[in-house]
Amino acid sequence: MIRATNTACGEKNRQKVADNPTDELGIDENRSWPVNFHNSGENELLPEHNKQQTWAGKKPLESIEDKNFVAWTDNKKYGKQKSHIKFHLDVHGSTKPYWIIGYPPNVTDTVKRAAEHKEDLSSISKAMITVLPGYGSSDIEKAPQQGDTPDILYDAGGTIGDTMVKQENIVCSFLMEIPGDGNFNPIGPISDIVKNAAKAIDVALVKVKTGICDRAQDDPTPAPNPMEDPVTAPLDQVLNF
Repeated sequence: MIRATNTACGEKNRQKVADNPTDELGIDENRSWPVNFHNSGENELLPEHNKQQTWAGKKPLESIEDKNFVAWTDNKKYGKQKSHIKFHLDVHGSTKPYWIIGYPPNVTDTVKRAAEHKEDLSSISKAMITVLPGYGSSDIEKAPQQGDTPDILYDAGGTIGDTMVKQENIVCSFLMEIPGDGNFNPIGPISDIVKNAAKAIDVALVKVKTGICDRAQDDPTPAPNPMEDPVTAPLDQVLNF
């Protein structure tokens, strides 16, 4: 399963306030998930009219998009701790000039299940970056980065990965950040980005098919149906800039 977050084009769900153009209104849909909601140092009492792009809203799943997404993943559960969805990848624009593959916990010392399976998650992310290119000149090339989110980025409270692991039983949940400039514009041709992202996803799915993500779900309940195809749409449609 792949969920694309086009940061520069509205996923942040922000709008200018008519009577005060320096302020914005709206929820960051990738800060509004239940697990670790308001748990990364943000001021949860901030008003709706504020300058903070990562405002999570007043309650989890306040946006209809997030609410519907959780309803969909809920329908994929079976047994005590299993989901038909074995692999989740959240694709983001970025201001970093290199590829990033991250995994939960997205807030330090939380989401025990992710921490318990860090070795498995790390093995998948390390495999993914082997096929991703660096950017820049040979002496200052920016190599792809991988690791748990707090280590390679920051504590990101209320982001989707922690909820996918703890609540939706999708332990193999990852973040992909596409190389970008300071304004979230992707670096390089879109066709190359799609091609490279597809290579990394293919590598990840090879690992998934070994059963590594089934082991991470820690539940002996057998699946009543074969694993669904994790990719639900052509990648050039998912990465729709």
